[in-house]
Amino acid sequence: MVKYNVTADTDDSHKSSVAVRVTVLDADEQAVNSTKGLSGVINIPKVQLWWPHSMKNTSYSYLYTLQVKAMRTPPLSAAAAVCL
Repeated sequence: MVKYNVTADTDDSHKSSVAVRVTVLDADEQAVNSTKGLSGVINIPKVQLWWPHSMKNTSYSYLYTLQVKAMRTPPLSAAAAVCL
């Protein structure tokens, strides 16, 4: 589960026109879940846990990407990605 909060840096007259889609991508860049909203919680089904290399687990260093896309009307888009 990932809690997120996106801050839209816009004047107050445009805040209601900002739409955000948050997507979790797996290590193969495939979407595993997505949601809409400036803040919330997104679950990662069948999560691959991260293990230190010294634990001798074959699935260590598994990372997810949290992709955030913000859109507003009139159209203006921006995207960002953060490794989890």
